[in-house]
Amino acid sequence: VSTHPSGGNVIAFGTLLIVFPELAASTESVAALRKHGHDVLGAESVADALALLEEHSIDVVIADSDAFGLEVIERTQAVTPGTGVILLTADPTRATALEAFRAGALEYTRHPDPGDELLDLVERALCRTRRAARTDNERDEPILRLGALVTASPPMQKILRLIQRISESDASILLTG
Repeated sequence: VSTHPSGGNVIAFGTLLIVFPELAASTESVAALRKHGHDVLGAESVADALALLEEHSIDVVIADSDAFGLEVIERTQAVTPGTGVILLTADPTRATALEAFRAGALEYTRHPDPGDELLDLVERALCRTRRAARTDNERDEPILRLGALVTASPPMQKILRLIQRISESDASILLTG
């Protein structure tokens, strides 16, 4: 979740693939990502992840670096070169971070809290992945979602930001038009 200059929270959503040896350990993170509009798939092995990458249009892969190392990056890029990869680790070191970035990781970091820290990490990765994949004919605006409302239109994005700000207060409102 990022704060727009207008003060509202803006959420760019996407399809994510979480690759952890024990998916049950990541249920809190999956729930947080889904709550904020992301479609989340899970795999417990690199082979399962590759099958999902071939079946679905995945924006970002989030993988446990301690369990799978750089194999996730290499295999993901071989199957779907435009898919971003975030590697999470319990113990980040400078040497492994350099290896991860050289292999093509968008992020290499300690396992984040399943709240705002994880959402910020995912949003940054989505923005970078989409910016890299953007062609001249595509829009510059991210897709925004607030509940069931989804838009890429700048005027509607402004309205969604306003709705988000208002929803956080106890103010009564009247919508017309």
